[in-house]
Amino acid sequence: MSLLSGVQLAIFSGASISGRILWGSLIKSGKVVDSFTLSAIGMAIVVFCMLLARSTAGVVLFAVAYGITSGICKLHSILYFLYRLI
Repeated sequence: MSLLSGVQLAIFSGASISGRILWGSLIKSGKVVDSFTLSAIGMAIVVFCMLLARSTAGVVLFAVAYGITSGICKLHSILYFLYRLI
């Protein structure tokens, strides 16, 4: 395991926490569908942009962007969204 993979995991986890906080603030404003749709679209774009990461800086930027969008798309957000529909 290289040093970059450990750093990338730490960056991913830290960005995921900020994504969850961002999602929570959007939920409080009552825009559940908008926040979930935007986060799913953002995650899809980030995953396709992963192919463009050719350097260390690109990998770190991918880890930050993927961490934020995956923090928004966690399972608890989906369950909360389904609970609001019922």
